[in-house]
Amino acid sequence: MTRCYVVVEGRDDEVVLRHLLEPSNGTAQLEFRVAGGRSAADSLARSLLASARGDVALVVDSDSVDPGLIAERKGFLRQSLQAIASPKRWHVTMLEPELEALFFRDRDLLESLVGHPVSDTDLVRGCYEPKRTLGELLGGASLRLVLEQKGQSLDLQRMREQSPICELRDFLRRVTEPAA
Repeated sequence: MTRCYVVVEGRDDEVVLRHLLEPSNGTAQLEFRVAGGRSAADSLARSLLASARGDVALVVDSDSVDPGLIAERKGFLRQSLQAIASPKRWHVTMLEPELEALFFRDRDLLESLVGHPVSDTDLVRGCYEPKRTLGELLGGASLRLVLEQKGQSLDLQRMREQSPICELRDFLRRVTEPAA
């Protein structure tokens, strides 16, 4: 079994992904590393690949909804990692525009998370400003703490099956399963 690092930008990202990657990608096989931003995450992913410590899943926010800018940023990260290691050893997941946008794809899940109905306006706004909108819907409560409290009672299956999380899970499954 190969060690696999999941490099993320922040602690909230780590907590959300831990919930999304269970149960099929047992997080005991994964080592999360929090980098503190997209550039720092790229640098950390490159260092882990260069030291041959294991495979790497780099998970970052696009911080944009512009398709051209998103493609440019993702292309840069892919080139950056490819300069260090074979694409078989790494995977780039870019969340558009931020990881929190995943919650706005499923109104029932979002309302279970925040504990109250969500307006159509907030649902749409959350697709463009997800971190800010979710923070407001949570009344300033920390997403990390809310997920730690409610995580087991939330149905995250639909989120796990959607792109880009399903591709991330496929990569992690491929690199962490023992070779046949």
